[in-house]
Amino acid sequence: MPPAPTYSFNPFKGLSSEGAKWRFPVEEEEEVHAFHRTLPGYQSTPLGSLPGLSASLEVGNVLVKDESQRLGLNAFKVLGARYAVYRILQRRWQENFGSPLDFAQFLDTSQARRLGELTFCAATDGNHGKAVVWISRHQTMRCVVFVPAHATKDRIMNIEAEQAHVIVVEGDYAATLVAAGQAARENGWTEVGDCVYEGYTEIPSWIQTGYETLFREIEEQTGQFGRPDFLFLQSRVGGFAAAAANHYATRPGGNGGDKAPVLICVEPEEVAGCLASIMAPGGDLTSAAGNQDTIMAGLNCSDPSHTAWPILKDSIDLFLSVSDNQAVSAMKYFASDGIISGESGAAWLV
Repeated sequence: MPPAPTYSFNPFKGLSSEGAKWRFPVEEEEEVHAFHRTLPGYQSTPLGSLPGLSASLEVGNVLVKDESQRLGLNAFKVLGARYAVYRILQRRWQENFGSPLDFAQFLDTSQARRLGELTFCAATDGNHGKAVVWISRHQTMRCVVFVPAHATKDRIMNIEAEQAHVIVVEGDYAATLVAAGQAARENGWTEVGDCVYEGYTEIPSWIQTGYETLFREIEEQTGQFGRPDFLFLQSRVGGFAAAAANHYATRPGGNGGDKAPVLICVEPEEVAGCLASIMAPGGDLTSAAGNQDTIMAGLNCSDPSHTAWPILKDSIDLFLSVSDNQAVSAMKYFASDGIISGESGAAWLV
């Protein structure tokens, strides 16, 4: 029997209206970018060049967005968590005081305390939980983070170092999601999760929207060269890739009329839920068929997001899965050009 394919072009691109239902307008993207620019410590992360790889591939430029310098958290996830918490507090403020919460009030922790004692919680097997903890601490809110049993001690210690309570769940990431949601309902906590489930879609969509800032930065940084021809996007539940797809769908003209880049979604082969979904009859949402065992911990999730998938199905050009060995080789390529990356960050460089 031939090996299972590791990629699939998207036969459904541009054929469905479902993606449009979940897209957010340019105006909201503008608000997100303005929000992040007001926050202390914000700056665009570098867009670095890989000259050695560019030369070996005989292409003009291979560029990499280096998120290791994002607010000291070594990941872009804080962009989504920060915006989602802002929207949560903004709604509570409107309900309690009948007036909007502006950016300045959000930064003033004495104002946030007027809302009373709040506890945020999140399920994580990577950097999302650390981002929620970080923003909770900055807002002087309590935070509880649920992690699956396979989480490494280092990841748990990094979260605890941000002054959060960590609960280890005996099970995989799916079980961790269930535990976090149940605990939030039972204790009156606010779940800040990036995975959608029945009855829980709004906050994950805010997190997805928050990632838009990264692609605005790329547009500004590549202005003199025009848009990239190809954009490789790591996919966990798909929110990050969906933010890219939304950005280029709402800005089709680009810099000087440049066309949108070819969008390529990359996943670990053992948890390739997006690849499985695009290959399913009708491109219906499907769980990954792999064993959920991968060194790419930040991408270890077998089920695409219900809010992200319609956008991905309508917009992504190519879905691709990579092995752990390929991720290790990619890390070495990065290192040869002076960039230090983890397995998940290097996954696209196949």
